[in-house]
Amino acid sequence: MVDSDQYTPPKSDKGDVAHTLAKAAVSAVPYIGGPAAELFNLVIVSPLEKRRQAWMEKVADALRLLESRQGLNLEELQTNDTFVNVLIQASSIALRNHQKEKIEALKNAVINSALGINMREEFQLPFIRYIDELIPPHLLLLKYLYDNEPSISHSDSYEQLYRDFNMEYPDYLSRDEFKMLLGDLTTRGLIRISSDIDDYEDIYVADNILVDNSTPKDLPKLIVTSIGKDFLAFISA
Repeated sequence: MVDSDQYTPPKSDKGDVAHTLAKAAVSAVPYIGGPAAELFNLVIVSPLEKRRQAWMEKVADALRLLESRQGLNLEELQTNDTFVNVLIQASSIALRNHQKEKIEALKNAVINSALGINMREEFQLPFIRYIDELIPPHLLLLKYLYDNEPSISHSDSYEQLYRDFNMEYPDYLSRDEFKMLLGDLTTRGLIRISSDIDDYEDIYVADNILVDNSTPKDLPKLIVTSIGKDFLAFISA
């Protein structure tokens, strides 16, 4: 019989060394006494402790669920270096974030790593970093592109892409924000966009005088790469 408390995260310890050192350091500053230390405790430490406890409970609950439903051996995870590395990296990022979409993506990444997702460690850790660097609109946009790739991959311009996106998510992004996020996803290799796709209608675009007839006209102008698809799988439930 599994002890239900075996994997319950510990409550905050008042003897936290980092907390004690920081509070002592602030109190030691000349002309800044106890009130400054209490302000530090109120503004910085208290929210951080809440985030840490909430994250630990979220991960522990998910692992317990996998243990009961799929027979995941939690003891073996302790010697799984890939999982341990992913958990450490994800935990560090979770403490610096409050956005629920990012926290959910981090939790899903930890769970997928625990389940032994078919992905090399060398790619799991960069994907954790991507969650840190990107914002929720990046994640939503990438998922939108993946879900709608068949219908939008032959779009001729950013204007057309943006109109299609705006029909599904009205006023969620401005036109410039939309293009910026596409550029960020492209830089990370998650999507690829043809250099021949036209810009917005409010800027001059030179007519194509020379046409390379050797290029098949049915090739897509936007695709979600295999890396992008792997990333979505890694951060999805």
